[in-house]
Amino acid sequence: MGKTKGRTARNASTSRVWSRLWRALKAGDPVAIVGLIITVVGLIIAVVGLIITLMALWFDANRRITELTGENSVLQIENKQSTDKISVLQIKNTELTDEISALQLENIRLRAELNKCDEARTILERAARPDSSEPLPPRVGKAVPASVRRFPVDIRYVASGKMGDIGDVTFGGGKFTYKTVGQGPHEWKFKYVDNELNPRPAQFGGVVWLSPQSEFGTFSDGGYDLRGFRGIEWEAKATGDPVKVEFFIGGINRVGSKGEDGRFEFVRAPYPDTMPRTGLGIRKLTNEWQTFRVSLADQPEGNFARVVGGFGWIATWGNNGVEPDESGMGPNNVKKFTFEVRNVFYVKEIE
Repeated sequence: MGKTKGRTARNASTSRVWSRLWRALKAGDPVAIVGLIITVVGLIIAVVGLIITLMALWFDANRRITELTGENSVLQIENKQSTDKISVLQIKNTELTDEISALQLENIRLRAELNKCDEARTILERAARPDSSEPLPPRVGKAVPASVRRFPVDIRYVASGKMGDIGDVTFGGGKFTYKTVGQGPHEWKFKYVDNELNPRPAQFGGVVWLSPQSEFGTFSDGGYDLRGFRGIEWEAKATGDPVKVEFFIGGINRVGSKGEDGRFEFVRAPYPDTMPRTGLGIRKLTNEWQTFRVSLADQPEGNFARVVGGFGWIATWGNNGVEPDESGMGPNNVKKFTFEVRNVFYVKEIE
């Protein structure tokens, strides 16, 4: 209330001053006229100052807009240059991919030539022996640098050799699916009975990591010389229902063949695995990643000279609750199992 009374008093005082000034002007008082002129000039100066301030702000805003426009143009140019560089890199990547493909084809051709030369050498060596039926000592696989402490199976080998009921197994990118249908086709070992196609299921499926890809001991440069490695480790998990999987290494020493009499048979591979089939245990896989480690210290050093089957797995009906039907031609209950395997390493020291 006190403040309101104060403002009212000031307004009344201002009104009285202007009333006196107006009366002075009407009376022709020169002092009042000069005071009025000074007041008007002051107002004009204030307005001009305000206009100058607003113009300065406007010019500054325009300058900033110009600067931002320039920066945006620079960024657009840099973006275009980056896009051009990416395009160049993509073209180079395509060229390198084509070169790699060409080199891979040349490598396959050279491997085939090497295989022919090696077969000729084998014939000559056998002919030079007094007893030509005596088997030649096994050759070693591809060399591994001594500095390597952990040898990556899933990089150096290829998961490519299906086993058992091969029509029931699909895989790619470290992911595997096994559906217990059992209707074929079957692996060579189970494909023929008495020289006739076998309609009965093998009741298991599996995959083995091979070197080279899909070659069951038929290439002279197959496998790796893993002498010095004393253990193996890997990770696995089920991505569906839990599944019991048996893991193994080695054992690639037989291939399917059609003999001179026309009969189908399983014969010794020309460049077999020096590692006998060695089980790594039956493991129950769940939806959580598990790490498995197995010591191979009890294996003779010579078993590692040429490991063709670097790693493998099989899943059987019996281990996973699948029973054959009365006819034995299929299962009573079809199940589907999916799981993943990764980070398979031969190691020189087991943790």
